[in-house]
Amino acid sequence: MTEPSGLRVAAIMMIRDEGDIIEANIRHHLRLGVDHFVILDHGSADETADILRALTDEGLPLTVLTYGRDAEIELPHWYAALFAEVRARGADIVLQIDGDEFWHLTTGSFATLDWSEPVITAPRYNMFAPRAALGSQDSAPMTHVYRARRPFHPDEYRSRVLRGDREFTLDHSIHMVRLEPKVVFRLKDMGEIMIAGHGIISHSGQKLRPRPDGSATVFHYPLRSFEQYAKKVAAFGAVFERHPELDRSTSWQTRYLWELGGGDALERSFLDCFPDEADLRRLLDCGVLVRDTRMARALADGPGTLDGELDRLVATADSVVMDLIEEHSAEKRRAARMEAERQQAASERDGLAEERRRLADALSQATRDRDTLAAEQERLTAALAEASADRDVLTARCAALSAELEQIQRRSARRWPARLSAWLRRGGAA
Repeated sequence: MTEPSGLRVAAIMMIRDEGDIIEANIRHHLRLGVDHFVILDHGSADETADILRALTDEGLPLTVLTYGRDAEIELPHWYAALFAEVRARGADIVLQIDGDEFWHLTTGSFATLDWSEPVITAPRYNMFAPRAALGSQDSAPMTHVYRARRPFHPDEYRSRVLRGDREFTLDHSIHMVRLEPKVVFRLKDMGEIMIAGHGIISHSGQKLRPRPDGSATVFHYPLRSFEQYAKKVAAFGAVFERHPELDRSTSWQTRYLWELGGGDALERSFLDCFPDEADLRRLLDCGVLVRDTRMARALADGPGTLDGELDRLVATADSVVMDLIEEHSAEKRRAARMEAERQQAASERDGLAEERRRLADALSQATRDRDTLAAEQERLTAALAEASADRDVLTARCAALSAELEQIQRRSARRWPARLSAWLRRGGAA
């Protein structure tokens, strides 16, 4: 459907195994004015492909690109293929939608949003259902009417996952964290799209993702059945195994779930996302969850059933809560950083005190060594003086002996010639 504004809206999607929700997703976004869907199905093994064929045969504006289930994920190549199709259809406005994401607009149409700026940002929320809704025949958007109001910053968990921690306690389900927002944008202003449509890069290299203005919200339904949940974790796990070099920040929540090892631990993590009546009341009372039926009403009655101004008030309240929580999280991080700096300073102080004690001990030892050396020097000086005295005595004795020897030599020189003459006169030897 083309809106009176004349703007053509295209949605790009990358999906796999979304058979339980993909038809509702496409029909909902058609009502919001998407003129064409370019869908990349990378190896669905459920009924997704059959549903897409049926919708195409019905005449819905779909272009489906398919890749094998074991095909390597090559996002640059995939994005190039998706945007080539989008441009071929003359799209003015583009958004990226995951199979489990439903946009809600105060204007009821993408084309009639305020396009005085090139990008419109939509906050994104994980949606939750009460435990009693498990097994319901209704679609997730009809049963999941509670959303995470982000009571804590994802870094509190993400940093532990990135370090590879295995043993840590979750205050709430790992899905009850703040999500990155999504954007819808004018195609002519896009130089590059950020992964998953969380923002765009302009032709000049500027990141474009302004603050939400309250006109758009994205409701996210990643938790629908345990079979779907386990299948998704296993699929991501296969990617992690094939690519051990992959940055741990990529799909960090799913990596955490995969590293739980499956089985009972994975099922417990799934059930934590479907609180029983007592837990639901507790989570509502402490602000972890808030009831939000906007999407359920929109699907039941069509878009625009709630007053647009009321929607903006809800968005403003959310923004205030988010800002307060962000400030609180930032304050906690600052306090943690200051505590770490204090501990570091205390450690350095203790180290300096220990070094001072070591130097004092070394100085005391040096003083003792100096005193020992001084005493040794005095002993050696006395020994040298004694040796000098002995040398003088020996010198005098040598002089006396030399004089005595000289006298003996003089006497011998006078005596022996006379004796020799007498001997000769007597006729030689007797």
